[in-house]
Amino acid sequence: MELVECIVNDYITYYAYKLDNRIFIYENGNKQIISAENHYLRSKN
Repeated sequence: MELVECIVNDYITYYAYKLDNRIFIYENGNKQIISAENHYLRSKN
């Protein structure tokens, strides 16, 4: 697993890990799995 993005401050705890073509996201206690393509499209906005 490769750490793709990490944001930790007073307002948010966000980690995104890449494994193959999937991104595992942990954001303020919520977890989700999305495709790497969707993650990169979402991060551009």
